[in-house]
Amino acid sequence: MSTKAIVITAIDLVIFILLIKIIFKTGKDFLRSIYYIFYPNILSILKKDFDNDVKYTYKLLLLLVILFVIVVIEVKIFY
Repeated sequence: MSTKAIVITAIDLVIFILLIKIIFKTGKDFLRSIYYIFYPNILSILKKDFDNDVKYTYKLLLLLVILFVIVVIEVKIFY
């Protein structure tokens, strides 16, 4: 692995942690969003918890889209 790849990976890790703190505020909310991404929607509708399901799922999807855009930009610039 080249030094450029190591530096980019380290910067991405820092950005990932900062985005988690900005979007989720706590680690518990981040883990809750991972729970809701795999939890079936029909069950959350039946439990009347669909609002939380949507909120946390969209937060996680926002994080993933932002990280994807950052990685695509880095690939275009550095490789």
